[in-house]
Amino acid sequence: MTNSSPSDLASSALPDTQEGLRRKRFFAFIDDLLFITMIYVVIMLVLGILGLAPSGRPFLFAPILYPLIALVYNAFTIGRNGQGTPGMLIMGVQMHQSNGARPSALNGAAHALFFYLSISLLTPFILILGMKSPSKRFLHDRLAGVLLTVQAIPES
Repeated sequence: MTNSSPSDLASSALPDTQEGLRRKRFFAFIDDLLFITMIYVVIMLVLGILGLAPSGRPFLFAPILYPLIALVYNAFTIGRNGQGTPGMLIMGVQMHQSNGARPSALNGAAHALFFYLSISLLTPFILILGMKSPSKRFLHDRLAGVLLTVQAIPES
């Protein structure tokens, strides 16, 4: 990992920690979307088996299940030691609080909630604003108080 102080992370977004970040974030999002979808499918199969009863009540949870899984997935994976979701870790992306501290489960859930709300309410075009940001931070990053960086490759 690079030798940078917490204030360096939040203020200047060092170039070596930002190289290729947007591309890596995109593919990390696709990976995480696949993981969340697999969890959703398994849970829906279980609900389908339980839903064979004439009432069909387990399917009442289907519309809120996917967003709930996404929030819980982000909260539990970002709040762990790797500082990122499995998709982020595969792509070499880490999340930090703006002050450089480790993110908590609350940061992970807030980040996911703000992401889904921003693209739902403000359309996906809100992501274009983040493309022009020199610090490569999107609206949901700023609202959640987090900064994403590319992991430094350890020297051999």
